[in-house]
Amino acid sequence: SILDIPKNVNSFGWGVLSGDCNQLKEITVASENTSFKVENGLLMNMEGTVAVAYAFGRESEHLVVPETVKSLNQGALFKGNKRLKTIKVPTGVTLIGDDTFKGCTALEEVMLPDEIKNIKSYAFSSCISLQRVTIPASLNNFSDSIFSGCTAIKTVTVRQNSPLEIEQSFFPSEVYAKATLYVPKGRKTYFADAIGWKNFHKIEEVDMDGVEISTSPYENIGDKQMVFGYYRSGKCLSADDVSYGGPRAGINRRSEERRVGKECRS
Repeated sequence: SILDIPKNVNSFGWGVLSGDCNQLKEITVASENTSFKVENGLLMNMEGTVAVAYAFGRESEHLVVPETVKSLNQGALFKGNKRLKTIKVPTGVTLIGDDTFKGCTALEEVMLPDEIKNIKSYAFSSCISLQRVTIPASLNNFSDSIFSGCTAIKTVTVRQNSPLEIEQSFFPSEVYAKATLYVPKGRKTYFADAIGWKNFHKIEEVDMDGVEISTSPYENIGDKQMVFGYYRSGKCLSADDVSYGGPRAGINRRSEERRVGKECRS
């Protein structure tokens, strides 16, 4: 079936085409319409910055979201899609909205840019074919429900220097038992000690492009040399005990066992 957007339509409600629209093969927009346009089956605002809806019935199993798109927060955008296997999200998108990919049963991988900062509730929930997950470098706000029901995950790659604080149930138990967690070189110990992450039976270190890891424990502040160290049980560990990172090393400030920002003077 085809959905034709008339010239006078200038807005859509939340999740208006998600869920049961798997027979929708094409979206077209009247030439006189000044509010919307379509590219790769994706309905967007005229500027191309906001994705509004997708033609679920398209034959293609792979979608590259146009580089102009800056938001995937327009209400369960791909929720319930049964065809797409891979989706590439462009650089510049910082937010994945509620239910965006929920119930996409064929989806195996979503390629996220490092600019992603916020992933909302149930964003990937019940994606039963999802196999590869990447935690972007800049992610700092997320819901513990985003991967609920994603039992087929085989690899989780974290592009951050230190573990984000997650709950034990962040990933299904099947994932902890069978999947491989990939972390930056020199960071395995920290993930193996962190709540949630330590549940992975297999953790491996790899070199990652785009992840800067500081190896120097020192930061010059005025005429004083400060060491930004890790604390465990209230004790400041020395440079011989741990690998240090500067204040931009991406350390999780909420960690119960390791904290950055404390000033350990050498």
